[in-house]
Amino acid sequence: MPIAEFWEEEPDLLWTYRKSYIEQKKMESEMMNYNAWLNGLYVYDAISVVAHNLFAKKGTSPKSYFEKPLELGKNISEEEKRKKLEDSIRESLKQKQEILKRKEVKKEGQTIKN
Repeated sequence: MPIAEFWEEEPDLLWTYRKSYIEQKKMESEMMNYNAWLNGLYVYDAISVVAHNLFAKKGTSPKSYFEKPLELGKNISEEEKRKKLEDSIRESLKQKQEILKRKEVKKEGQTIKN
């Protein structure tokens, strides 16, 4: 929140910015959690390849590690991706409209003195 808005604008704007900040931190936390899970998936697969190759019976073909990174987003349909993107854009637009609306109400309520 810019300092000028904090001191000169509607006090309720602070709560809108706060809500937006909390949502942003929540999304960052979810992304870190997902990355940790994905890292665990790669480690699990690496260990399973090593264990298989170490304890496999003679004559069994060795298992190999991934040749390229996993493509995890392929299972989500294009329709679901589009809907998720639309929802996030709507939510962001809604928050921004709320901020602008509060600014307009504040400006309309001001009286001009000469």
